[in-house]
Amino acid sequence: MAFIINDPPSFTTNIEQWDRETLADGSKMAKVIEKLLNNEIYNKAQNERQDHVTPVTLTVSGWTGNGNPYKQEISVEGLTEEMELSVMKGIPENATTDFIKDYNKAFSLIYYGKSANGKAVFQAYKKPTVDILIGLKGV
Repeated sequence: MAFIINDPPSFTTNIEQWDRETLADGSKMAKVIEKLLNNEIYNKAQNERQDHVTPVTLTVSGWTGNGNPYKQEISVEGLTEEMELSVMKGIPENATTDFIKDYNKAFSLIYYGKSANGKAVFQAYKKPTVDILIGLKGV
């Protein structure tokens, strides 16, 4: 008998409890084990997702609106509105002092971000004058 692994992985809390009084039916027991196995695979995928960082760039030309707010939507494959993301600065290791100053100034203009299905949406109170490389952790 082969177990069926759900793709995408799914999690369930509806698992039959077996005890000494339960009749040993291999087919029924396999269904319980299958659910537990799917839970393990689901949890593993969630942990891997939380450790993953997806780099994206907010471009100067990508900002729309006339201010208060400026908005930018970027496509992010695999992103859903239920995901809770962390935004990380994407300053390169060999960045110059001037680059770091310009980057930090532009990054500080962003005051809001949210995840949506297939995209991330950001808002800034003033239009940044440089591209902003960021990392989205948890996609």
